[in-house]
Amino acid sequence: MAKRATIYTYPWDLSDEGIDRALETIADTAGLNSVSLAQSYHISTYLLPRNPR
Repeated sequence: MAKRATIYTYPWDLSDEGIDRALETIADTAGLNSVSLAQSYHISTYLLPRNPR
């Protein structure tokens, strides 16, 4: 059975960088092969270093 490694991410993390580029970065940099999309989470102020805005 193949090992599986995943990361939770927010929708804006993918849209800010572009879905294809974000998934490529996750796979290449972190070596992960699965993404779980966090659709509902607590309210917070976020530091978004990869957001171009």
